[in-house]
Amino acid sequence: MTLTTHGILGAATASFFPGSYPLAWAASFLSHFFADAIPHWDYETKSAKKNLNPLANDFIITRESLSDLVKIGLDFSLGLVLSRLIFSLPEYDPWLILGGAFFAILPDPLQFAYWKIRREPLTSLQRLHIAIHAKTKIRDWRIGVPFQVAIVLLTIVFTVQFHNFLEKLI
Repeated sequence: MTLTTHGILGAATASFFPGSYPLAWAASFLSHFFADAIPHWDYETKSAKKNLNPLANDFIITRESLSDLVKIGLDFSLGLVLSRLIFSLPEYDPWLILGGAFFAILPDPLQFAYWKIRREPLTSLQRLHIAIHAKTKIRDWRIGVPFQVAIVLLTIVFTVQFHNFLEKLI
């Protein structure tokens, strides 16, 4: 999944735990792995070095890496901005929402940390990330992007409907 998709899903997840930052952000962090278990499209990075053993993958920093880092940075920023815009109603705590987006995105930057450090607890987290990640990929962005947009829209609709339902109960 793109970082934008992870961010929005994490913000939605956090919204289910108002008043509890630790619980909201932990659930958002875990949402990353649930989302990655779904077959999806990811954009390619020129700096990624893939190996037969996925624990030996790496991100090589060269002059060409700048375009990858800009792409990743824009994706990360878009995830935070859209999460805040989508969940901008007064009933949503902005720090809970932004934290949810951040913590849902965090497992991917932690992969980069693993590639550079290769120590615990990053090694165990990387093993979990690899084990859970969907083995089937959507290769065509013309299918993958609309699929992720659909997942985001369904998540937003479900989240809003659930919160409306809870309001009626209270």
